[in-house]
Amino acid sequence: MLKYALGAALVSFGFAQSAIAADVAPAPPPVSDWHVDMTLYGWAPLATGQVGVHGLGPADIDTTYSDLIDSLKNLDGVFMGTAEVRYDNWGVLGDLMWIDMTKDKTGRFGLLTATLDASALIGTGAITYSFIDTPEAHLEGLLGARYWSMNTSLSLSSGASASAGLNWVDPMVGLKGSYNISPKVYLAGTGAIGGFGVGSQFEWDATASIGYRFNNNFSASLGYRALGVNYNRDGNVIDLTLHGPVVGLTATF
Repeated sequence: MLKYALGAALVSFGFAQSAIAADVAPAPPPVSDWHVDMTLYGWAPLATGQVGVHGLGPADIDTTYSDLIDSLKNLDGVFMGTAEVRYDNWGVLGDLMWIDMTKDKTGRFGLLTATLDASALIGTGAITYSFIDTPEAHLEGLLGARYWSMNTSLSLSSGASASAGLNWVDPMVGLKGSYNISPKVYLAGTGAIGGFGVGSQFEWDATASIGYRFNNNFSASLGYRALGVNYNRDGNVIDLTLHGPVVGLTATF
């Protein structure tokens, strides 16, 4: 009888020790509310629209898909990158794009009609708020401003030429989201509008892409971006739509 009582006591002692161990076991580390995304991207845009400088022009600047290789050759320099820092539902987003390009516009019979030499620094800053943030989908609103700095030189075949340095700021609003098709593959999109007569008359920006996650920290994307701006002040006209394929490499922390 003593033997059975001793055994029961040992079993009870073992369960008690297990319960104590469970009570003092360290909790799993909390999931961080901080998220940082940094992206370097390349964009090969074609240009469609008109450009006028100090009353000269406007000259038509139109290209087609067959000019894609030529449009890459026209780029004298380019840098594009974006970063976003989020804590809980709130975040701050920044985007910087610099393009330096020269474009010759030819008329009928191959006669040169205009040469456009333009460089643009476009910086965007926005406050973001996440409306949806689940393992499958993410959707956030954007509210901010876009700064344009453009140096434009236009030369016509008649010999007339003019140049101007233009700077303005546009308010911007938009949406940015993503959806996971699988743990590795996702869809992403961004859409924004702005200007409203404050700087430009109107501008818009839209991107749609598909991405692949190599691991938790790095992913790549391939998509299409289109950006339009209509600026018309003091004889300076920039009414352009830029559109083309875009690729990106993102680091997430």
